[in-house]
Amino acid sequence: MATVSVFIGAGISYCNWYFHGHNGNVTSSGTAYGGDTISKTSSVSSYYISLYPVLKDNYSNAVFHRSDGYNQTIAYDRDIYFNKDKSGTLSATYNPPATYTLSYNGNNATGGSTTSQTGSTSYTVKQCGFYKTGYTFKYWQTASGTKYYPGNTISLSGNTTLYAYWERTIYIITYNANGGTGAPSAQTKTYGTDLTLSSTKPTRSGYDFVNWFDGTDYYDPGGTYTANSPATLYAQWRIKTYTVSYNANGGTGAPSAQTKTHDVDLTLSSTVPIRSGYDFVNWFDGTDYYSPGGTYTANSPASLYAQWRLKTYTISYNANGGTGAPSAQTKTHGVDLTLSSTVPTRDGYIFVNWFDGTDYYSPGQTYTANSPASLYAQWIKTYRVTYNGNHATGGSTDAQSGSVSYTIRECGFYKNGYYFKYWQTSSGTIYRPGDSITPSENLTLYAQWEARSYFYWHGSDTEDSAYFAAGQRVDLAVTATGWNNLCDAINKLREDIGLATIAFASVSAGDEISSVKYNIVSNAIKQIVNAGYGSITPVTVSAGQEILTSHFNGGNSLKAAFNSALAAV
Repeated sequence: MATVSVFIGAGISYCNWYFHGHNGNVTSSGTAYGGDTISKTSSVSSYYISLYPVLKDNYSNAVFHRSDGYNQTIAYDRDIYFNKDKSGTLSATYNPPATYTLSYNGNNATGGSTTSQTGSTSYTVKQCGFYKTGYTFKYWQTASGTKYYPGNTISLSGNTTLYAYWERTIYIITYNANGGTGAPSAQTKTYGTDLTLSSTKPTRSGYDFVNWFDGTDYYDPGGTYTANSPATLYAQWRIKTYTVSYNANGGTGAPSAQTKTHDVDLTLSSTVPIRSGYDFVNWFDGTDYYSPGGTYTANSPASLYAQWRLKTYTISYNANGGTGAPSAQTKTHGVDLTLSSTVPTRDGYIFVNWFDGTDYYSPGQTYTANSPASLYAQWIKTYRVTYNGNHATGGSTDAQSGSVSYTIRECGFYKNGYYFKYWQTSSGTIYRPGDSITPSENLTLYAQWEARSYFYWHGSDTEDSAYFAAGQRVDLAVTATGWNNLCDAINKLREDIGLATIAFASVSAGDEISSVKYNIVSNAIKQIVNAGYGSITPVTVSAGQEILTSHFNGGNSLKAAFNSALAAV
């Protein structure tokens, strides 16, 4: 009989055992704990016990100490075979487990640290305690490139160094419309590089976008952001304003532009531009009209253009004591006005013209001044001219009135045995028909008469020593006075009827009447007759012809012609 006996010694928590009988078959099994003895006896020649020890903590090897002094060291995870007739003790030796150091390298970090790990072969990877300005820690990496993130488990087979892997810091730049809409999407800013901000502008009803503000600095759309930090940019708003400008539109003196605030009514300037020849009407923006000092409510800019109306002037009429003045007229600037042809009336006066204080105007005249005017009637008092026959025996002469000046009338009266000489005032002023007179009072003109003086020659109706005897030779030694009286009578008659007096017809005592002087008298009487006075034309004589009494007393004599002229006057 052979016996196998194994004592479970130090370092072994327990072991599972199997007894292998003949041909290796397991005939029995069990579990033995520290301090137990496993003992098997068999009559067969071939058998053994296999053990599977489980070591206590910190023990790494199982050692079988045999009685013959041979020690067999076996890895704890291998089975141990004990052949027949073998006895001994199964124990475990204490070999401290292997430990490795896990070190952390900042990889050009600018500060901080991460403490190494040691005393084990397996570690939980630490958070990065390093920092690098402008960079963000991403992960740890071995020299061979294996990545580890904080919190990962790493098993070491040797001392290991993990290197920090850095990436440039990315900063988020966000936009806040701050009451508006349409803010740009967020942007990313990389450390050390400039960022061109979005050129998109948000909008807000009634406001103008000014810029972006991060609490410290202001930025324009499309501007450069250089700070190495995240930021929220807030839209800065200014209440919207609108420029309202004025255009004198051909005039001068337009007001300065004004600023209209959104939703705040604007009182327009009360200043009114000027333009020669025009009146300002209002302002016009292309749609609406506005008065100076009016209210502008639109939330929009505007250019207000002056609206002009050609200037007009009122021309009024004042009868100035009379009646029937024309209605007022309107004079347009630069356009001549034909004044009314209506003439006012005033009893006892004659309308002369219109007067504006400077100039005089006739009815229907052209008024050219570009200014209003009040035209006052100018009057001249009229006086009546009455004609008095002064004991005339018939006829009449109408009075004259309604004028300032008059042309003295022909005498329409007649007086038997007399002829009209002229008119005469009571004060003795003489006026002849055709004279012009401007009376300053009512005036009566009296006809002045002269008895008709007919010439009689010797041998005719009466005898007169002053004249010629029938058949007598015209010897002026005796008759010069009679001839000259005839000349004077002709001159007087010519003067009365408005003809020039004769000349060179008078003679001296003792002279003969020449044919020249006779013909002067004859032609003078012809002129009287041709003027409408008388019906007989005296004959003329030829040079050297004897002048006979018949030239004085015949049918076509001086006597007959002159007397017919006297009768006609």
